[in-house]
Amino acid sequence: FFRYAKEPLHFTKKNENSTFVLDKLLACITDSVTNPLTRVRAMEEILSKELLTKTSLSKAIQKSPSYVSNYLRLLILPEVIKDALLSNMITEGHARALSFLNDREEMMQVFQEIVRYSFSVRRTEDEVNKLRKEKRNYGKVQQELKDYAIRIEKAIQVQTSIVRKARNVTLALSFPLGITAHQKIKGLTEIIEDALKNS
Repeated sequence: FFRYAKEPLHFTKKNENSTFVLDKLLACITDSVTNPLTRVRAMEEILSKELLTKTSLSKAIQKSPSYVSNYLRLLILPEVIKDALLSNMITEGHARALSFLNDREEMMQVFQEIVRYSFSVRRTEDEVNKLRKEKRNYGKVQQELKDYAIRIEKAIQVQTSIVRKARNVTLALSFPLGITAHQKIKGLTEIIEDALKNS
């Protein structure tokens, strides 16, 4: 079977019959011993060369269109995760679960946990689903936190921005350096101390 290559596969040769090429690619995809990365590259080549549509490809390999779409997501994985899959450090199931994360940092975070704690595929899927659920529910910063940022901005006359990434919320303050910065930081410290006293 075809070996995995990081660059797109080129099974075709100049003037080679497209039907013959398609048969080779389909054989690669359906062969049970084909590496998942080689399989997805073969899918990619079929689609990029317009040998088949995604729907026709799914019928040819007797899978659903969503199977093809989900399998193609392996292409977005960071190279270190692809290498781990190639070396059997993780399984295809692990890789496919990771591919459902849209944030590369989150992919790497869960990947490191898989390696460190020997996560099963099921445990990996649970971790991925938890992150995706958090993003759906808290992808945008809660209005209460935005209101706090506005209050700080008004209280000490600084520009604020508040963003959420993965499991962290970051509040950034922007003001000129020098004595002004010292005064602003002092004012912010007093606000925090007052809030802690009243909590």
